[in-house]
Amino acid sequence: MVQFDFLTDNEWEAGFLLNDDKMSATFDGKGNWLETEKEIGTEELPAPVTTTLADNYGDYEIKEAAFMEFPDHTCYEVTLVKDKAGLELLIDSNGVVLEKGSEEEG
Repeated sequence: MVQFDFLTDNEWEAGFLLNDDKMSATFDGKGNWLETEKEIGTEELPAPVTTTLADNYGDYEIKEAAFMEFPDHTCYEVTLVKDKAGLELLIDSNGVVLEKGSEEEG
């Protein structure tokens, strides 16, 4: 089953299962592919990513992880929680944090 969600007027997302993996793909308003996201277990994170998490965010718990593909690169999205606050990180396969944002726990 495929589920479609409009994220904005110019962007939409399709959620689906592929070989029992939960995935989503995002497209712009013209149908151009923007990104694909695949949920993964924390044991699937590469060693440099887990080292960065342990060294810099050791007091956080990993809530979820995903492998992300973009037209020009790949990375890992990791959601961390501590108390009622959370962080969302994009980390490349070498363990370099590309982007960091906060996330409210509901």
